Amino acid sequence: MKNNYQWLSDMLGKPWRAYATGENVEGVEAWDCWGVVVHAFYQLHGVALDRHLDIPTKSPRSFVRVVAQEITSGHWRQISHQKHGCVVLLATATRFHHIGIWLDINGGRLLHSTEGVGVALDSSAHLSNYNLVEYWEYVG
Repeated sequence: MKNNYQWLSDMLGKPWRAYATGENVEGVEAWDCWGVVVHAFYQLHGVALDRHLDIPTKSPRSFVRVVAQEITSGHWRQISHQKHGCVVLLATATRFHHIGIWLDINGGRLLHSTEGVGVALDSSAHLSNYNLVEYWEYVG
């Protein structure tokens, strides 16, 4: 676990790629949204989350199934507001399809990766782009 944010600086601006976890392929380091969460979560909490590489990246139904599995595992508790290091579930319709992690830096930021944008830190105003937003903290 690193005690500074060099890991964050190293991620920002990197492109999105399905199933990417920061590996360097053809000279390009890339991340998908869950890859960002897994890496950041380890840096912040020292906990290695399951990568779920068997889940199709662009399958909302599969995403929802994995989220349900994680929630029912007993390792997560829903919270009412952003908290440093909590996971943020996001939906533009009725099903969650995107995930990020909340960081209490620069007034609070969502760290996530999206296709066409890559890894970014967005303010809480960005959350208004989603119909559903939930916050979850890891309880072990």
